[in-house]
Amino acid sequence: MKKIMSVLMLFAVVGICVACGIANADPSPTALPQVMSATCSNSTLQGDFGTTIGGSIAPPPNNVFVPQAGVAMMHFDGVGGFTQSDFVVINGSPSPGHSVTASGEAVFETGETGTYTVNPDCTGSATINFPGGRVINLAFVIASQGREWHSVVTQILAPSPSGTVVVPAAIRSDGVKLQAAAGVITGSNRDDSARSLWARLLPSPAGGATDSSGRR
Repeated sequence: MKKIMSVLMLFAVVGICVACGIANADPSPTALPQVMSATCSNSTLQGDFGTTIGGSIAPPPNNVFVPQAGVAMMHFDGVGGFTQSDFVVINGSPSPGHSVTASGEAVFETGETGTYTVNPDCTGSATINFPGGRVINLAFVIASQGREWHSVVTQILAPSPSGTVVVPAAIRSDGVKLQAAAGVITGSNRDDSARSLWARLLPSPAGGATDSSGRR
């Protein structure tokens, strides 16, 4: 009988301890640590970027979609402004403002300027102003801590005899930040880098175009 009473008392003590533990427990679940989201600003996008361009465009007056490809060198100042030089081919021919010399050297369009705004979530928007009045608006995202940027065209506005027209387009671009050997990119080697990006797609001096791998 004493042994039975001892066992019953032991169970009673254990039950009381468990009840006390439940009563004192935090009823709310343990909060998981929040993942910090990336914070970007205009200064995140800064320096020189080699950019490839691809997609399609429906230029007037036919407004029929044709392929477009190009390269650009962009310099972002880190405070919301940038400059650009580019070379673009539309439907197999250099677009207005671009040309190829007799020796096969690309003549880039220069004098392009723009503004950009970066949001805290690393998305943003930009506007490119071209000589002659053409304007291109972009939406973009920043990746790799500011070393890459990826954009799509949201609108192309072009002057015409009847006024400004909207040019339909489906174009994206991808840029990678450059670093010169000495850590500084000057205006001259910036232009050289842009030419090298396009050189393999231009007609060779001996005739015949080459593809991106150098094959004719």
